[in-house]
Amino acid sequence: MIVTSKFLTSKQMNLDEPGSAGPLSVQVSMALTTLILLMTAAILVFGDTQLSAHPEFVPFHAAIVLMLDGTTAFLLYGQFHFRRLPLYLMLASAYLLSALITLPFVLSFPLQDQQQGGFLGGPQSAIWLWHFWHILFPSVVLLGTLLDWRDKRAPWPSERIWPATYRSLIAVSALVVILSVVVSVFHDALPPLLDFTQTAPLTPLFYWAGGVAAVVTLAALALTWSRFTQLSAINLWLSVTLLAFLADILASLGAYQRYTVGWYFGRIEAMIASSILLFVLLGEMIGLYRRLGEAMHQMVESNRSLVSLITENQHAKAALAEKNLQLERISSTDHLTKLPNRRATELELQEQYRMGERYGRKFCIIMIDIDHFKKINDTQGHQMGDEVLRHISSMISNHVRMTDFVGRWGGEEFLVICTETELTSATELAQRLRELIETSTFDAESPMTASFGVSEFRLGETLENLMMRADQHLYLAKQAGRNRVSSSLLQPDEGFGNWTAVAEQTHTDRAN
Repeated sequence: MIVTSKFLTSKQMNLDEPGSAGPLSVQVSMALTTLILLMTAAILVFGDTQLSAHPEFVPFHAAIVLMLDGTTAFLLYGQFHFRRLPLYLMLASAYLLSALITLPFVLSFPLQDQQQGGFLGGPQSAIWLWHFWHILFPSVVLLGTLLDWRDKRAPWPSERIWPATYRSLIAVSALVVILSVVVSVFHDALPPLLDFTQTAPLTPLFYWAGGVAAVVTLAALALTWSRFTQLSAINLWLSVTLLAFLADILASLGAYQRYTVGWYFGRIEAMIASSILLFVLLGEMIGLYRRLGEAMHQMVESNRSLVSLITENQHAKAALAEKNLQLERISSTDHLTKLPNRRATELELQEQYRMGERYGRKFCIIMIDIDHFKKINDTQGHQMGDEVLRHISSMISNHVRMTDFVGRWGGEEFLVICTETELTSATELAQRLRELIETSTFDAESPMTASFGVSEFRLGETLENLMMRADQHLYLAKQAGRNRVSSSLLQPDEGFGNWTAVAEQTHTDRAN
């Protein structure tokens, strides 16, 4: 059975689905069926052989059936909630009935004097309960198979599942209680099934009742087997279970009395019948856990791969970000002076202009042009011109504030953006830079000088006007003889839009 259940789980199908019973399931079930038939045939020959009386075997048999059928009923109720098919509800009810009826059966079974009965009822109580048991169990299975055939495995709505489960539990428990009351309280009113005054104590009514149980079981077996045409595992193993249950009935009918070979064999067949479907369901659960474990293992491996991919992706993103940053630096840096190029300088100008317009923050710009730079290139070569540009850009960068921005505007021109600065301070900074360049000792044939044009941001004017004023003052500084600083102011009495640029302050070069 363990091998069979392992095979069933490998199919990864529900037990009621077509194709869930594969070749190995059929082979094992046929081998078990052959064994049951051979044992039944042997009982027909040796069934009335008397063996030693062991009344304690009955509690053992009842405990096994109670445990096995109770567990099977619990699992079948679970299958009913999962599959929502009436077949599972009826099977769960049948197995619950088989489990619960063992309690009054073992209490009513005579362990000492067979003519006195047990703790419950009288001498006929146990045998009547046995007949009720063996008639009702296959009847409920037969009803469930009929419902399954009629509904064609149509699942019930979810809202019907729990109410149906409660009704099943209540109905089965109530039926067992009623049967217990009938065989105990109304014991004397029941027709006798045993006549202890006879050598063969079994009465004709015993065989009639047993015959009814056999016919009902055979009908359930035939209907269940007919449903196996689609190779459904539940129908296959239910058929084997009913065959073992039928063997229990036939063995008891051929036993003539208790503690014979047939009587013991019937109890053993009952335990076999109780174990078959349980092992199949447990095998299905084991297979489910195995598949779940495999899925979890695959998920862990997938998570590891995913983490590795994420890590690689993060590294790739970091590398890409670094490359982008390098490209950004390259695209915004002048390759010769390593200062921000014109594009970056224009972006900074626009940002300072927005801050000035929104928050009224003051800033100034200083436009710087190296004097006679073309002469340096023409007389000393472009390499010397490059060195001059690098030297001057380094001096400017090293002598402005950390908050100021220095960029190469183009050719020999530089632009300084002085944040949070008024015109006076910016003009003073331009003068210091002019003197620094003038007095620098650089390996050139003629001293280096530069001209400076300074303008201050005025709220409401355009950025183009600001740049134009700085450029105009740079032009004034050059026109005045170069090596000078020229700054501009807005005449307060003329108003916005009609301003006049004037040379407020000029600084003569060393020639003056």
